[in-house]
Amino acid sequence: MRRRLEARGFEFRTDNDSELIAVYIADKLSQGVKLEDALAESVDDLDGTFSFLISTKDGIGFAKDRLAAKPMVMYEDDGLVAIASEEVSLNRLFPGRALSTTEPAPGTFRTWSR
Repeated sequence: MRRRLEARGFEFRTDNDSELIAVYIADKLSQGVKLEDALAESVDDLDGTFSFLISTKDGIGFAKDRLAAKPMVMYEDDGLVAIASEEVSLNRLFPGRALSTTEPAPGTFRTWSR
């Protein structure tokens, strides 16, 4: 994927996969692809294991590879979505409160908008 993007003129400053994902999604969005569709395509297009959260001015979303090797935990209620790599991080946001968290299934994506 990096080589394909570089062939189209994109330059990378690191060898970090996070930068690749950010450039990939930004490229999709600049082509007019909706965030939800870009995340859906990322599940098929990106190689390797990943779980990532992305934010735009209008919303947020996540995608998780089909192997689900990278952790992701989510808490959601009527007014809030919180996502972390470990449940302990979410528990620190709500001390003393029992949270009903979920782990997104392999190969899934989801978006939320304002």
